[in-house]
Amino acid sequence: NSCLPNSAYNKKRFAAITIRIDEPKTTALLFSSGKLVITGASSKQMAIAAVRSTILMLMAIFPHLQISYKKHIIQNIVCNVLIRNLVTIDIKRLHKDYGTSCTYQPSIFVGF
Repeated sequence: NSCLPNSAYNKKRFAAITIRIDEPKTTALLFSSGKLVITGASSKQMAIAAVRSTILMLMAIFPHLQISYKKHIIQNIVCNVLIRNLVTIDIKRLHKDYGTSCTYQPSIFVGF
């Protein structure tokens, strides 16, 4: 996008502008409500730095607006783990056997 660097917006696919931030390497999701969601941060400090980077970017694009934020909330943490010696997992069977404790939506997570 020429107005907002490293960004993409397709309202038919997703309701937010997706902004790739180089430093720190994160992604910002900017919604029309003004809500900003930072993904990909591995620490609280990294998330706050990404917020500041996005705010500075928006201030440069909209100098006539008083852009600021009051507070941030760290809502969740994601941990990725590779389980050794576990070659394959029959996800369909796992869901069939434990469906009351988990969900399985292959159309959403096609890579799994």
